[in-house]
Amino acid sequence: MLDILPLLAIVGTTLFMMAAGTLWYSDVFLGKYWMKDIRLSDGDRTLQQKHLPRNIALTFISYALIICSVVLVGYLLRKSDISPYYAALLVWLAILAVQTQSVLWEARSMMYLAISVGFYAIVCGGGLLMVMHWPW
Repeated sequence: MLDILPLLAIVGTTLFMMAAGTLWYSDVFLGKYWMKDIRLSDGDRTLQQKHLPRNIALTFISYALIICSVVLVGYLLRKSDISPYYAALLVWLAILAVQTQSVLWEARSMMYLAISVGFYAIVCGGGLLMVMHWPW
């Protein structure tokens, strides 16, 4: 099974997606809206700096798992002559379903859903394109 996972492409794509997430959730782009919605203050952000190495490592692992899921589902769908783009769509729909629960049960807004799910659409779709066209 590991022979179908292009590990270098997954690591490279994961690092690129982490950079995209840093931009997506920055104050320059959508970070202010996201922070307001989850009620995160600047003081809370400085508290999070204490756990920065752990959070970066866990983010890397979670993004790599998403990219691996997209690649594996794409591989399985390709065996049945279905476009690998459906893999990204299927994984994104699963993330959409999970994120929708945050809106319903954790009193999050539709803005939170749009920001989160929008980013994961980029991770799934962009990640698939990047892995498929490795090396860049």
